[in-house]
Amino acid sequence: MNDPTNTPDPDDALRAALRDGSAWDAFCDRLKAAGRLVQAVESVDRERELAEGYRYLTRLARMGLELILENGTPAAPALFYQNPTLKSGGDNPDNLYYWGRIRGTHRYRLDIQLQPNVDLSIIVYAGGLNRDGGRRTVGELSLAKLHRDADGRCVVHLGGEPRTRNWLPLSEDAGTLLIRETVANRREAIPSRFAISCLDGHPPPPLDALAMAKALRSVGGYVDYSIRYFAQMAEQWQHTPNRFFATDASTVGSSFADSRYQYPSCYFSLQDDEVLLLEFTPPAGCFWNVVLSNHWFESLDYLHYPVHVNPLMHAFAPDAPVRIAIAARDPGLPGYHWLDTTGHRQGILNVRFVDAPPQPLPELRVVRTDRSPA
Repeated sequence: MNDPTNTPDPDDALRAALRDGSAWDAFCDRLKAAGRLVQAVESVDRERELAEGYRYLTRLARMGLELILENGTPAAPALFYQNPTLKSGGDNPDNLYYWGRIRGTHRYRLDIQLQPNVDLSIIVYAGGLNRDGGRRTVGELSLAKLHRDADGRCVVHLGGEPRTRNWLPLSEDAGTLLIRETVANRREAIPSRFAISCLDGHPPPPLDALAMAKALRSVGGYVDYSIRYFAQMAEQWQHTPNRFFATDASTVGSSFADSRYQYPSCYFSLQDDEVLLLEFTPPAGCFWNVVLSNHWFESLDYLHYPVHVNPLMHAFAPDAPVRIAIAARDPGLPGYHWLDTTGHRQGILNVRFVDAPPQPLPELRVVRTDRSPA
């Protein structure tokens, strides 16, 4: 018969790993392994993909450390703003992202001062990618369902007893809060203000060996999973370029997506003298956008180049198809709005439709720059 008193304590093992340095070594080894995934990339622009891939790893490490180590105490939460140099998972330039680490055993209050921007969603995710059942969505609250006063102020409660309005349930394994604020033009937008507080928590305890060892392990896992998940998706799509794939509803929770969005996506591939022509007819009243991203699913440099567009940024003809020309230089095609690949010959093209009925996949075709589209 096994003696339970002789069962090793995993927390003791983690403390020991921090004391002898092996916890740090394991963290660095996971970063090195992620670097080997970057090094394995196959692309016509391999040097560019390597440069952006290694930068992506530094960004993932920064984001993981901010989310998990610096702002990862559910009893004393803080919202972390994902700024323009922290990109992952097919980020949307029209969205301002705010992340919070929570726990289903607590109750939270979210104080909001809204600006008159385009859209808002507040979503709670539970579970984990390394747990049975994976990650999933357990609660969503959109702008249309949010009750606020004439000045845009409101309070949202998370967990605890159900409320008739401005309330989100928390499952026991709830772990992440994600706020998406959609703006018409990121350069001109005034962000709303959000503040979260735990109603039954306590100040975080001083950092100790166990907490640090767990944080290093979690951050290493976050970097490893993130680089693998999207690199594998890009590699799969790369074999059938310039062809749209429909939204996969089964990945909404695992990829921190919004269930109100449709995400037709493709891997674009162009020669220097080619233009990718995109055409679709958006449903009336639907907010949509088109975004170019690199091989690693990071949006291209939207602060300095025209790499995305929505119907509030450009005056598209009403009740007419949207026509977009995607190329490294403006081909000057009449009736087409140009998006700049910033020299990328390969990458990801995402179209988003928000709160729209099911849409057909947009049309794509490749033409030479010395030829006009038929």
